[in-house]
Amino acid sequence: MKLLRIHNKKGEYSKDGINYELITEIDGQNTYDLLGLIIDNECEFDENIEDIVNPAEKIIYTEILSKLKEVFAEKAEIILQVENEYKTVEEKYSKEEFE
Repeated sequence: MKLLRIHNKKGEYSKDGINYELITEIDGQNTYDLLGLIIDNECEFDENIEDIVNPAEKIIYTEILSKLKEVFAEKAEIILQVENEYKTVEEKYSKEEFE
């Protein structure tokens, strides 16, 4: 699924790989949603940032791309940490039930 693309010299994002919005319209919730998609899916990003004409779009796109790629690179570690945390909490509360 392509989350970020450069189309007609504009930066865009998508939460489904089909419908795209201008990167300048992204908000905190949409960014959070993109992070969740990275954890649950194989994702792609256009990286030819120099093709974006609008300087504001270029800055926003660059920053979001950087963060999404960082999370994507650490995906396996993040999943493992969450699973271990869940396991620890589950064990703790299971023991408390029987005490």
